[in-house]
Amino acid sequence: MIGKTWQKGVGTVMVVDDEECLRHVAGIALTASGYNVLNAGSAEAALEMACLHEGRIDLLLTDVRLPNANGIQLANRIRQAHPDIRIVFMTAYCREEVEAWIPGEDILTKPFDLEALCTMVGRSISKVA
Repeated sequence: MIGKTWQKGVGTVMVVDDEECLRHVAGIALTASGYNVLNAGSAEAALEMACLHEGRIDLLLTDVRLPNANGIQLANRIRQAHPDIRIVFMTAYCREEVEAWIPGEDILTKPFDLEALCTMVGRSISKVA
């Protein structure tokens, strides 16, 4: 990230992935871009955090595959409490396969670089409802 000019972001992003390293690196990149970042290692932790968080959560960045629940189920549950939340799904699956499961959603294919991550998050948050 040294020497890279990042687009300045505004808002709160919840990053949900069971891979701690991915959450950590994504959190650093998004924080450096200006976002407030909430990290959760499971769907259960994300749901609890979403209930306890007093402010707005602008975007959920979640892995499609999580232990004990999947990211699609998580997104549907969080949308009940935060209907305006934007969703970006991360996946190592084939993009076309995932698009068939969740048509119309933003998908970030793993592995991705930090520029692609920040660009996708910024674009998703700025979409008009």
